[in-house]
Amino acid sequence: MEHHEVVIVGAGPGGATAAKLLAEKGKDVLVIEREKEKKIGIKCCAGALSPKIYSQQPEKLFERYIYGVNVNFPSGKVVEINASKPIMAMISRHELGQHLLNSATNAGAELMDDSRVTKVNRTDKEVIVNGKSIKYDILIGADGTNSIVRRSLGLKNRDSLWCQWTVDNPDNKDKVEVYFDFSLCGLGTIYAFPHDDYIAVGGGGPMPLKPISELRDNIAKFLRKGGYDLDKAEFGGAGINYNYQGHRFGNLYLVGDAGGFSNLVTGEGIAQAIISAEMVVCEILNKNKKEEGKKLLESMKRDQQLLTFHDLTLGWMSNREFIYNFLNFGSRFLPYFLLLEKNRIIDGWLKGL
Repeated sequence: MEHHEVVIVGAGPGGATAAKLLAEKGKDVLVIEREKEKKIGIKCCAGALSPKIYSQQPEKLFERYIYGVNVNFPSGKVVEINASKPIMAMISRHELGQHLLNSATNAGAELMDDSRVTKVNRTDKEVIVNGKSIKYDILIGADGTNSIVRRSLGLKNRDSLWCQWTVDNPDNKDKVEVYFDFSLCGLGTIYAFPHDDYIAVGGGGPMPLKPISELRDNIAKFLRKGGYDLDKAEFGGAGINYNYQGHRFGNLYLVGDAGGFSNLVTGEGIAQAIISAEMVVCEILNKNKKEEGKKLLESMKRDQQLLTFHDLTLGWMSNREFIYNFLNFGSRFLPYFLLLEKNRIIDGWLKGL
């Protein structure tokens, strides 16, 4: 019977990162992925990497650096953030996925692609893949929002819903645009992330205040009003689990969206997947967590507080109240922005409405 020290379900950023780090330490690692190898990494994604993450990746993956962000509020006020160093780097999600996967297999991890886990038997420490039993000592669920590993633990999801269009960038726009509009997407955002020859535009949030189709249509209407031509744009959508309920359950671990590690407000998930994988590997190897892992766990606690606040309001609050509480209860979108600009933005927002 096939047996591995570590079985990882899912070859996304979290799964591939964990596989690479564990294989480098001599662990026998099997990664099971439902997609074919060449399709790994294809996913609806804005494609932004934070400095701590892009500094770990080869520069050849970057399409462009972002030095500025405009934060737009419903009143028409815009807060401009400009930096002398890159705030983020834009990448192709597919190319990043292929790079991380190659790094894992080059380190010695084994890939079983085009294969689906249909059952997790925690008692016998086995997963059923393509009708075959594979035993494990340690199981890592890195299989995204609809994680079968997470479901085997009886954990429920809370998903944010996001829709995205890929539009041309003829004017070579180079600043990220972020829009807060509570009436459209609750605690979520509407965004525009410029790449080399296209812009990823879209939006979403933690829970739809309206039916999904209406949420999509309203965001599309908002973007068209802003001058984005969506008629011939490629459309995609995704649900993202943000319900963090723990990441270690005996010899079973969860990382990335499977663990609910995505950003509650922005839907960001690449950084969270990689950092949560690094954190889990430290625990498996009995090493101290990196500082980034500790901060990620702290941010999950803050997100749960923000989620509680969101649930209590039930969406029935004015934009003014929302922004005040949003900033004070700790959104993690660009932390330095909150630290340096919070008081000025709150005061200006309240005085200007």
